[in-house]
Amino acid sequence: MRFSNSHGNLFNEGPAQRKAIAQSMAFTFFTSAFADQYDNADEDCPNKARIGHMGGRDFADVVPIKCDLAAEHAAFTLICDMERANGVRSIEDLYYESFLASEFQASYKERTPENFGRYAAMQAMGHGIGLEEIGMRGQVKVPYLEFGMYSLDQDYFTLQYPE
Repeated sequence: MRFSNSHGNLFNEGPAQRKAIAQSMAFTFFTSAFADQYDNADEDCPNKARIGHMGGRDFADVVPIKCDLAAEHAAFTLICDMERANGVRSIEDLYYESFLASEFQASYKERTPENFGRYAAMQAMGHGIGLEEIGMRGQVKVPYLEFGMYSLDQDYFTLQYPE
C-alpha cells in the first residue's frame, strides 16, 4: 500500500513502530469503508463487477494500492486522540507501556505494532473487537471515531480507480 506525505510524513518516516501503527490504522479505516461502499454499490457498477463476488475473499486483497487520504487523516486523528486520552507523549510509548502491562494476559494474536494499530482502529470504529484481541484489555483508552463509507475522499464504485 502506498501512503501520501500528509501529516508531517507520519506514514513514511520516523520511528518504525509509529509508522507501522499509523499505516495499519489507515489501512484498516480504508478497508472497512471500502467494504461498506462495495456492499452498497449497485450490482451493475463496473468496479464492483471487476472485483467480483467477495465470498471467501478479503477486502484487504482488493482495495486500491494507494490509501485514501481520508483514511490517513482518520489514523492521524486517532493517534492524536489516543495520545491525549492516555496522557502519553507518543503512540509508540503507549504501545510499549500497554505491551508491558498486558504481558501476562493470554491472547491469540501477536502483539505487533501492526496489530496494535489494526485493533485500535477497529475498536475506535465500534466494530465489536479491539485491543483485547491482542491481550490489552482495558489498559488503553481508545476514543470513538466515526468513519464509514461516506468518510472516504472518493466513491470507489462510481469512479474508475487505478489497479
